Amino acid sequence: MIIRENESIEVLATLLKHKWVIIIFTLVLTLGSVFFAMNMDVQYKSTVNVVPPSNSADGLLGGALSGISSKLKDFGITKVAGGGSGGQSYDLSVLMESRTVLDSMVNRFDLIKSYKVEKESKELARKIFRSNVEIVNYKEGNIEFSVWDGNPERAAEMANEYVKIVNAKAVIMNQKEAAANIKYLEQRLTHTDEIISKLGDSLSIYSKKYQIYSPEDQASVYSEALSDLTATVMKAETEYEITKNKLGENDPYTKMLKDYVGEARKKLQESKTEPGLIGNFSLNDVSKVGMEYMRLYTEYEAHSKMKIYLMPTLEKTKLDLVTNNNYLFVVDDAIPAENKDRPKRSYIVMGTFAGSFILSIVLVLFLNMYNNVKLRLRNFKENQ
Repeated sequence: MIIRENESIEVLATLLKHKWVIIIFTLVLTLGSVFFAMNMDVQYKSTVNVVPPSNSADGLLGGALSGISSKLKDFGITKVAGGGSGGQSYDLSVLMESRTVLDSMVNRFDLIKSYKVEKESKELARKIFRSNVEIVNYKEGNIEFSVWDGNPERAAEMANEYVKIVNAKAVIMNQKEAAANIKYLEQRLTHTDEIISKLGDSLSIYSKKYQIYSPEDQASVYSEALSDLTATVMKAETEYEITKNKLGENDPYTKMLKDYVGEARKKLQESKTEPGLIGNFSLNDVSKVGMEYMRLYTEYEAHSKMKIYLMPTLEKTKLDLVTNNNYLFVVDDAIPAENKDRPKRSYIVMGTFAGSFILSIVLVLFLNMYNNVKLRLRNFKENQ
C-alpha cells in the first residue's frame, strides 16, 4: 500500500510539475477546434417519412386475386415491393442506396458542382451524397429518409425528389420482372395446352379402341351382367339335376336342359375371356385396360386444373405490367428545416477539450517515464 501511495504521489507531482504544458496543450487544441468548428459549413436536415404499400394496396381486384398472387412465389415469381398478398420480396432501402438511384440524384441536382468535387468524379460525388443521407427502417414498417444540405429548401427538395426517383426505379424493375414472368407463364400455358391436347387425343383413341366411356358405370353394368349369367347357369344346373333324377337322363326334356346348361356355361365363359360384354376387352384384361385409362384420365385432369390456375395468374401478372402504382407512399413530406442540424459545435469543442486534456496527461507521463529510464541507463553505465 505504501508503494502504491508513493507512486500516486509521484504521478501527481509529475503532473503538477508540468501543469503549464498540459494547460497550454489543451488550450491550443481546444482553441483550434473552436476555430475549426466555427468555419465548418452549416447543414440543414430534412426528413421525408414514407411507408410501403399495405397488403390491401391492390384494391378490389387485388383482393379478388389475392389467392393467386400468394402463389406466385411457387413459380419463383415475386414483386419488387409490398402490395398484394405476395408480400415484399426486396428491401426498398437497398434500392434507395443503389448506384443508379444515387447517380440520378447526382445528375438531378448537379452535385459534382455543388460539392466542388475534384476532377468532377461522379464516384466521389456519389460517396459524398451518401454520407449526407440517412435511411432508417422502423419496426412499425415506415422508413425515414433524411438529407443534409447547406440550403434548407434544397435539402427538402432533395429528400422529396429522392422518393420520386426510388418509386420510378421500383416501377421499372417491377415491369421488367413482370414481363419476364409473363413470358414464362405464357410458355408454361402453351406447353400445358399441348399436353392437354395430346392426352385428349390419347383418351379419345383409347376409349374408341376399348369402348370405355364411363369406367364406373361400365364396371357396375359388367358386374350386374356377369352375376345374372352366373345365376342363370346355377338355376339351369339345378333344374337339370332335378329333371334328371325325376325323368331320367335319356328323357328328351332332360337332354334339352343339358344342352341349355352347356350353352349357359359357354356363354358365361365367353363373357369372362372374350371382349364384347360391355366393351372391347375381357375380364382378364379389365385391370390393365382400366388402369391405363385412369392414368391418362388423371394426367388430363391434373393438367386441366393447372391450366385453370395458370390463366388468372397470367392475368394478374399482366396487370402488374401495366400498373404504375407507387411503392413508397409519403406520410410526411420533407419541409425546409428552421434550424441547422450540424455541425454540433459545442460537442466538437467539448470533445476536443476532453480528448486533448487526457492526451496531454498521457504524453507528460510517457515523457517522464522515458526520461527516468534514460537517466537510469546513464547511471548504470557510469557505475560500471
